[in-house]
Amino acid sequence: GAAVEAVSFVPAAKAVPALLAKLQGASKDMTVAIARALGVLGDKAGVPALVAALADKEEEVRIAAARSLGAIGEGSAVTALVKAAAGGGSSGMAARESLDRIAGKEAGQALLACLKDADAKVRAEAARSLGARRVDVPIEPLLEMAGDADAAVRAQAFKALSGVVRAEHLAALAGVVAKTSDSSDAAASAILAAATQIPDAVSRADAVVAECGKATGPGKLALWGVLGRLGGPKALEVLRAGVKDPDAETAKAAVKALGLWPDT
Repeated sequence: GAAVEAVSFVPAAKAVPALLAKLQGASKDMTVAIARALGVLGDKAGVPALVAALADKEEEVRIAAARSLGAIGEGSAVTALVKAAAGGGSSGMAARESLDRIAGKEAGQALLACLKDADAKVRAEAARSLGARRVDVPIEPLLEMAGDADAAVRAQAFKALSGVVRAEHLAALAGVVAKTSDSSDAAASAILAAATQIPDAVSRADAVVAECGKATGPGKLALWGVLGRLGGPKALEVLRAGVKDPDAETAKAAVKALGLWPDT
């Protein structure tokens, strides 16, 4: 450990090539030490080797590599870290922590690109990390991701949106829920986050009510749960009518929504 720390006193231009040369055929413990030393140096020249180490068969190596990449903070490592984080386990957690430390435009662009990955776990992890940043996050890609076919991806997208949505996104969010029939807490929270930014409590539910009028079946019922939390005269009118619906399940959904009502 002391030797790894001492590396920081060596100029990176000399230390990094020397460390990389030692990687070939190194033992597990030596590889871990080198990965840690590269993080201490914080030089971008060590990034490719650390990215490669994210796929090492030894978890200790993967953890050390992930942590060092976070210390260096290089945006070009973001895609590899997203995929490592999506893999789960202790190394996945280390990759996730480092991923959220890396700031900058390049990192943001890489995360947006990962939203289109074929692997649902990768898409979900990218959405989660975008939400963790809560600054300079473009809304449109996350809105698109909120309509993903995979429930886990939608959940992360809605969680991310909860921290960045504005009132003008309310109708778009409600439209997504109407199409996906997503009645999850994450979806409701995102809609509520946008609606509560509308100063007039009486009109907060208007955009959701409008989408309810367009929606059918499960999509409409998913929005009813949100109406129950928003309240307001128009929402109450919709749910009172729902209670009288001849379909027993529809009437039940309306009663459940009324049970969430915010006032007497």
